[in-house]
Amino acid sequence: MVFTSQNFTGDTFTNLNNLHELWRVMGFNTVADRWRRSSSWPHRIWPTKSILNQIPGLSPLEFQSAGTIFPIIDEDAGGSIKNLSKFGYQLSFKQTLMSLELQKTREVKCSQNSSMQFESVNNKKQLQPWLSIAENSFGYKIDSKVIEKLIGRSDVEILLAKIEGKPVGTALLFYTDDVCGVHQVGVDPNEQGKGIALQIMEFVIARAINKKSRLMTLQASEVGKGLYLKLGFVGDVSVENYIKN
Repeated sequence: MVFTSQNFTGDTFTNLNNLHELWRVMGFNTVADRWRRSSSWPHRIWPTKSILNQIPGLSPLEFQSAGTIFPIIDEDAGGSIKNLSKFGYQLSFKQTLMSLELQKTREVKCSQNSSMQFESVNNKKQLQPWLSIAENSFGYKIDSKVIEKLIGRSDVEILLAKIEGKPVGTALLFYTDDVCGVHQVGVDPNEQGKGIALQIMEFVIARAINKKSRLMTLQASEVGKGLYLKLGFVGDVSVENYIKN
C-alpha cells in the first residue's frame, strides 16, 4: 500500500496528516498533479490524494534525483516495492507510527535533571547549535533554510535542550488542530546513554498537555521505539522507507 493518509482512519490517519502537513510547510513541488516532492530536505515524495495501491508505470518516480525517500506502509505491498526497485529504490530504514492519548496522560513523572533547561529557537543564531546536534544525532545533513522558514510560526516549536548551559538535545513540535506531532528528537552523540531523550520526551508531553492537545504522534525509529513504549505510546503500523541511489 502506498504511503497516503487517505487510505487510513483514526490515529494512523491523524499521524500521517500531521507528517504530510509538516513536509508541505517545509516546501514542496507538485509532480504529475498527484505527487508532492520535497523542494530539498527532508527529500520525501508523497501522494496528494488517494491513488492506485501499486505503482506500475508511474513515470515521475523514474526521474527522481538520487537521495529521494519514498515511504511505503505494509510489508505485503509487493507490487509497489517491485516497481520502486525497478526505478532504483532500495530499503533504507524502517519506522513505526505511534501515538499517545494525552487526555489519558494525567500525570507525567518527570525524571529530569534539575539543571536541564529548554530554549525556544527564535532566530538563526540560536538555530546553529540545534542544527549541529540534530545532524550529528541523525547522521545526515539538514538544509538550514528549511528550518529557518519554520521559525516564528504559531504551529511550530523548535526546542533546544541544555544542561548547565551546554546544548545536548533537540526536538521540533508541529501542531495540527488538537494534535501535537513530535519530530527531530535528537541527542548529542557525546551525551547519549544518559536518559536525555527520556527527559526531552517528558518535557514535550507536559508541554502538549498544557496546550490542550488531544493526541501526540510520532514516527519511531527501531532504536527509539522502546522509549516511546515506556512512555505509553501505542502503534504497530510499520513504514518502510526506500531511497533512490
